[in-house]
Amino acid sequence: MREALVADLEAIPGVEVWVTNDPRFPESAGACRHAVPVTAGDFDRALTEALARVDAVWLVAPETGGVLERLTRHAEATRCAVLGAGSAAVRVLTSKRETAAVCALAGIACVPCLDGRVPFEDERRWVVKPDDGCGCLDTFVFEEFDDAWNAWQRDTAGLVLQPFVEGEPASLSIVTDGRDTRVLSVNRQHVVEVAGQLRFDGVSVAAFDDPDGALADMACRVVRAVPGLRGFFGADLVFARTGPLLLEVNPRPTTAYAGLRERRGVNPAQWILTRRTQIERSLA
Repeated sequence: MREALVADLEAIPGVEVWVTNDPRFPESAGACRHAVPVTAGDFDRALTEALARVDAVWLVAPETGGVLERLTRHAEATRCAVLGAGSAAVRVLTSKRETAAVCALAGIACVPCLDGRVPFEDERRWVVKPDDGCGCLDTFVFEEFDDAWNAWQRDTAGLVLQPFVEGEPASLSIVTDGRDTRVLSVNRQHVVEVAGQLRFDGVSVAAFDDPDGALADMACRVVRAVPGLRGFFGADLVFARTGPLLLEVNPRPTTAYAGLRERRGVNPAQWILTRRTQIERSLA
C-alpha cells in the first residue's frame, strides 16, 4: 500500500516525496524519493524533523490505540498540511461505537452496536470485537446471545457487541475535499470464519458496481456526518438482504488503495493534491 501511494505521488510532476523507512527493510528506490530512517523508539523525533522539511504530510497508521489520532495531532501542531482527516474526525472514527452513533443520527443504515440486553427477535448470531480494532482483529462470532453478552461484559468500554449480519462483506474506496466526494471503487472483502473467529483474507478491488448511486449517497452522508473527514478513506459495509449496512469507517488509505491504479486507472493522490487548498481551508 505504501509503495502504491508513493508511486502515485511520484507520478505527479513537481512532487518530491519523503518516506519514513525502517532500516530493517530494504530502501525502495525512486528518482524523486528520499528516505527518512526510523529506528525503534526514535519515530517521533524522525517525524518531527521530516515534517519541518515538507509542505504536506499523508499519514498511514492504524487507528488502534489512538496511534493515527496522535500522529495527526502531532502534524497539526507543526502546522504542516495534513492530506487526510483532521484529528477530531479521526477520534470519532477510531471508535466503532461512536461511528455507528453519529452515522445513524445522519440517517445512514448501520450495523448497530448494542448497549443493552436487547436481542433481536429473529434467530441470529452475534459478534464481539474491539471498539478500536481493525482488520478483523480479535473479532469473535457467537451462536448464542448469552455467550456474546458474557464476552462483551468482560470489557464493555473496550469491546462492542453487534448482531452478525448475513451478506456480502464489502468496502468503499473514497476521496473527498469536503464538498466533492467520490467513490473510486466498490471492493469485495474476503472475510473467513475459523473456529468462531473472523479473519480478513484480502480484498478484490472494484468487484462491484453502484448502479443506483446508493453507495455514493452513503459516502456523501458519511462525510457530512463527520466534520473534518477529508482525503482518502475507506468504509466497510455489508450487502445485507435489506440493503447496504455500514460497519465502520477508516480515515486513512486502506488495503484496497494498492489496486486502484491497475483496476480503475485512477491516481487518488493526484485528485487530492489538486484539491489541497480546499482540504486545508475546510480543516482550518
